[in-house]
Amino acid sequence: MRRVTRALLLLCCVFFDTAVLARINLWGIAPSLVFALVCAYTLTDSPQLGLLCAAAGGLMVDLLCNTAIGLTPALYMLALLALAALAKRRFFKPFFLFLTVSALFFAMQALLAAGHSLLGQVRPYGRVLLLVQAPSALLTGGVSAWFYKVIKKRNEKKQTYEN
Repeated sequence: MRRVTRALLLLCCVFFDTAVLARINLWGIAPSLVFALVCAYTLTDSPQLGLLCAAAGGLMVDLLCNTAIGLTPALYMLALLALAALAKRRFFKPFFLFLTVSALFFAMQALLAAGHSLLGQVRPYGRVLLLVQAPSALLTGGVSAWFYKVIKKRNEKKQTYEN
């Protein structure tokens, strides 16, 4: 039952990322629900589950958004490996999670902007990074902290019912 719930939640996040938030946002500022969810899965359940969901969710986002297939899952998985390495230190409270996920998402967007610049697409990426991606990163960090708290509470409830 937990696998089905996780899969449905991931599909809902992919749907909202690609169908709803891609079209309904404020000046291009929107959180990445898929990234927030896989960060929460990495910290609450296991890094392996987070990486698996990152690969599946990122691939679905790439297929539905008509972007380079494999780029989003690769960036998600790279960021999750960094998050899992930081999680070994066991200092994650929701506020630290908010800051860490925000920084990781912003770094991913900066890497994407650098890649676009190297490919010759001339756009004002500095302004886009500061005015659009920084608030989006903060929103993603906040959503991830919220997902973390909800999933952690649910896991604790299940453990008390099982005992």
